[in-house]
Amino acid sequence: MLLGCLKITAQQNLLSGKYTAAKLKEILIPLPKWTPFPRLNDREGWSKANQPMMQAIVKEAEGYINYKWPSIPATLSLLIERTGNRSEYESVSFEKRSVLGTLLLAEVYRTRAGLLTLLLMAYGTFAKNHGGVRPPICRITKSIRG
Repeated sequence: MLLGCLKITAQQNLLSGKYTAAKLKEILIPLPKWTPFPRLNDREGWSKANQPMMQAIVKEAEGYINYKWPSIPATLSLLIERTGNRSEYESVSFEKRSVLGTLLLAEVYRTRAGLLTLLLMAYGTFAKNHGGVRPPICRITKSIRG
């Protein structure tokens, strides 16, 4: 048992065991400078993205032109409270998030992909299913557009 605990502890210290704090500070990007995706108007940054992958994302997004956004009925939300089972709720929610992410990436990559209407429809379904609370897309689009 003790050996297992020591092995887990050693695995958890992968960076701190190999690098000093000074070296980590030198090689890691500071949080304010870290940008996982280029901003919308950074077209040069988007041109450096893997082009075949981005074209595949745009093609997938175009396949969602007639996508019917599923709603999440209250019964699915109540199942979580009643049984603790989240799987039915999550299957609908995760599908919507996946489609939304694909549409958003395609729209930002091409900026003229014509998917903005679908993004707005997605916003409506997220707002409806979250009791009027603004969904995360509001924060995402604000940070991307700068």
